[in-house]
Amino acid sequence: MAIIHKTKALVYYLSRFQGLSIREVARECNVSRATVWRIRKMDMSSNGCKKTRRETRGRPRKLNKRQERKLRRSIQILREREGNFTIKRLMENACICRKDVSESTISRFLNKEGYYYLQARKKGLLTKADMKKRRIFERRMQNEYSHDVWTQDIAFYLDGTGFAYKRNP
Repeated sequence: MAIIHKTKALVYYLSRFQGLSIREVARECNVSRATVWRIRKMDMSSNGCKKTRRETRGRPRKLNKRQERKLRRSIQILREREGNFTIKRLMENACICRKDVSESTISRFLNKEGYYYLQARKKGLLTKADMKKRRIFERRMQNEYSHDVWTQDIAFYLDGTGFAYKRNP
């Protein structure tokens, strides 16, 4: 059963500021002693929400939520623009100072996000201009040539080591 806010406020006031004992407050407000203890411990300045032990334990985080969002956005931007980039370049693009956050922290964040063990591409990524040129070429090939153009009309055989011209195409 949930305790209404007026009762919580009264318990907090009587136990903290009036100097009544836990037993007297429990009897006065008709709640259990454990409830009085729990309400008395709460920090009322944060609307009754006390941070859990897990949130207050340990060293504070170096990367805050905003910086994490900037990093995620910068990954997408740099992938489109450059293809290959380093952690230093990523930090510059996300406006994260190297004095505040180390590269190993960024690396740990990237691993957590799923960007681990990825081999750099030797071939650059296709840009939007390349995709448009490719689409134009595909349409031209469909309209101007038959479906067997690659097997009949091309004048050489291409294999793994080189190419040899067709003798009687």
